[in-house]
Amino acid sequence: MNDNATQDRGSLLGANVRVPQSVVFRSFPTETVVLNLQTGKYHGLNPTAGRMLSALTEADSVREAAAVVAAEYEATPGTVEADMCDLCQSLLDRGLVEADGVAAADGQNGSCGKARLIVEIVAAYVRAWRQLRQAPIEEAVRQLRAGNEVSPRQGRAALLEAVRLGRVVVRTLAFLPGDNRCLRRSLVLTQLLARRGISGRLVIGARTAPDFLAHAWVEHEGVPVLSPEGTSFGRLVEL
Repeated sequence: MNDNATQDRGSLLGANVRVPQSVVFRSFPTETVVLNLQTGKYHGLNPTAGRMLSALTEADSVREAAAVVAAEYEATPGTVEADMCDLCQSLLDRGLVEADGVAAADGQNGSCGKARLIVEIVAAYVRAWRQLRQAPIEEAVRQLRAGNEVSPRQGRAALLEAVRLGRVVVRTLAFLPGDNRCLRRSLVLTQLLARRGISGRLVIGARTAPDFLAHAWVEHEGVPVLSPEGTSFGRLVEL
């Protein structure tokens, strides 16, 4: 271990780690999910890491929390301290916890990931535009989903990822010229979900009062991940 890593770990061990008000976490039988409500960023933790997070919120320092977990699991304190510091740094980098005197790591990798996602969204938008010009909506959706042979993802983590992608799609397309309304957004998100093995149902609805208006949105396992704009739209087509 180099000197910088040793200093960072020492700083973390003495730090008080807090979960900010904008972050919530919940434990499930197989994982704990931590979600930043402002950004949509999340982290899935295995049961041991989930217990570490709970201990962190109850202790005055990372060192104290590590001692509690080490006693519960009959593990070597030094090993637990190292694992807990790694967990804290990961959560800090994602903006899911705060620690006195400890900063997140350089965000260059995160920025690169965001840039790649934006490029993917723009490319998906162009592809959706072309498919709509060449085929009816049903065939366009089928083509946009085709060719994505990835393992299916389910559960809470898949839902959180779908919600996060939906938010990024809306924000990104707002800066593009042309028709960026609900149908185009829905087609773009449908592509992104399919590439990640996350099921998505494109819903087209309509209302007649006060004026006729159609609207499209996307759902994952019955939960809207693009806004259905309330309950006034009756469901016409599900793709």
